[in-house]
Amino acid sequence: MANPTMKLNGRDISYYNLTYMEGTIAAILKPSPYKKLVTNESSFIHGTRAITTPSSRRKDKQDLSLTFFLQAASMSALQTKLQTLEQTLINGESANSSYTGVNTITLADYGICLRLVFLQISKVTPWFPNGRAVIQIKFTEPNPNNRSVPS
Repeated sequence: MANPTMKLNGRDISYYNLTYMEGTIAAILKPSPYKKLVTNESSFIHGTRAITTPSSRRKDKQDLSLTFFLQAASMSALQTKLQTLEQTLINGESANSSYTGVNTITLADYGICLRLVFLQISKVTPWFPNGRAVIQIKFTEPNPNNRSVPS
């Protein structure tokens, strides 16, 4: 079976010379955490009382670290590609001739589209002198409940 196709802001990640690494898909598919329960603690009761119902539970925002392999022709080209990628991620997807600051990562095979805000490229491990590197990109997903694929 072929690897799932991943798109970043509507383009296949190969457009950005990226290949996702082991663990990236798992990080995306991991269920997001729920917000803390509202509780009541009182000296008149044993333990604590949860003041919520299952239907009122809501998902919390989450941070994601995704690992990619980045290829370039040389070390200087690698640095240029890193700077270009960083600016692309800061700008996010384009809508109505302006940038939104929100990046979409679409995995059509899984029927999900993440809407992520770029935080930083947190790790770069270059392979000198080949122009290749393993990079880790940190995002925050403000609303993990909104993962529907746009039509």
